[in-house]
Amino acid sequence: MAFEPKIKACVSEKCTKLILADVTGAHSLTGDNSDWGGAGSPDGSSDSTATFTVDGGTATNITSYVPATVAANEFSLGEHAVTLADGWHTIVYTVTESGGGGASYTDTIKIFTYCNIKCCVFSKMLEMKTLDLCKDVEKVASYMHLWTLYKSMIYAANGCDADQATDILDRLNKLCPAATTGGCGCS
Repeated sequence: MAFEPKIKACVSEKCTKLILADVTGAHSLTGDNSDWGGAGSPDGSSDSTATFTVDGGTATNITSYVPATVAANEFSLGEHAVTLADGWHTIVYTVTESGGGGASYTDTIKIFTYCNIKCCVFSKMLEMKTLDLCKDVEKVASYMHLWTLYKSMIYAANGCDADQATDILDRLNKLCPAATTGGCGCS
């Protein structure tokens, strides 16, 4: 069985940082009989490299985060400065062996970010506390509609319905454009 790297990713600080973790499990990067997944490949050269890309961009070298021997189920691949717009992003994690022929092993994942629209929707929800529920019924209904769409978008993204999550995000951006809230202070 060939080595199959696995990662997980999340964003923080208003989608300006990407936090990565290797969740491949126990493996060794040293010695000719390394067990990266139990397959005997790659050969475990200590010169192996690890990188990641976001949406096909420039590869970021993260080799320094990878320990020679991994005994835990997961380890951090660090926090990395990024600029992620709301929507789907493809992250490719690549481990390349140097000593045994340069074979590369990858894991590709997709994540859905929604930092700007979250900021906009939450700002609208905060405005509700100043509304009169009897006089401002239409505005309250409008804000509740935004909230329902927002939660539906998250459920669609978590349920792996990429098209529906994207469609809802597009609808939300029309109903709650950043221009109407000054961008909510989000980047």
